[in-house]
Amino acid sequence: MTLQREGRRWQERARLLIGADGANSLVRRQALGASSHLRPYVAIQERFRAEQSMPYFTAVFARHITDFYGWTIPKQDELLVGVALAPGSKASQLFQAFKERLWDYGLRWGEKTGREGAFLLRPWFTEPLPVLGGVSLIGEAAGWISPSSAEGISYALRSAIMLADCLQPGLEGVLDRYRRAAVKLRLNLLGKNLKSPVMYQPQLRNLAMRSGLFSVRVRGHF
Repeated sequence: MTLQREGRRWQERARLLIGADGANSLVRRQALGASSHLRPYVAIQERFRAEQSMPYFTAVFARHITDFYGWTIPKQDELLVGVALAPGSKASQLFQAFKERLWDYGLRWGEKTGREGAFLLRPWFTEPLPVLGGVSLIGEAAGWISPSSAEGISYALRSAIMLADCLQPGLEGVLDRYRRAAVKLRLNLLGKNLKSPVMYQPQLRNLAMRSGLFSVRVRGHF
């Protein structure tokens, strides 16, 4: 691999290269090229001073803005407002429209205290384990992320531990061991993909919500 820093170029050689550089993984692009199974998104999130108590987080589905989802998360004295969008020049405009829609529905927040963004990948059914030659990927660099909720930290930890365990016997055969071990993660992603149509199709989602399936009964004490 050729590396460059501060105008200096040099080459490094290794028997195994592990890419753990996130959704916009340079290692994945160089080793595997583009993948039609991974749909790119950009997540935009802003922080606001909370004006009202919101002891809950929300998942917001707005089909005219995104085919994924948005969220609000209370965090101490702040409210986090974000949404996953198709990347492109209209992303900021769509994020503004998303905030305006929340405002129309009665959500209120105060002064903005910060803004952040990140790339996301969304696996489309089961992404083949990205192993090629002496390159292996973990976490979101590999596409290990929930296609229904975009939750990724659990997959990052599980895939990292999985690969570390596969390295214990040595480098010989490690990629084959990792490929076999990761079948559980692939099946998990398959289940998430099968659930996604229910979450992201309004009629099916409404039926699921009305059914009370997997709901938790709460009894209050007065």
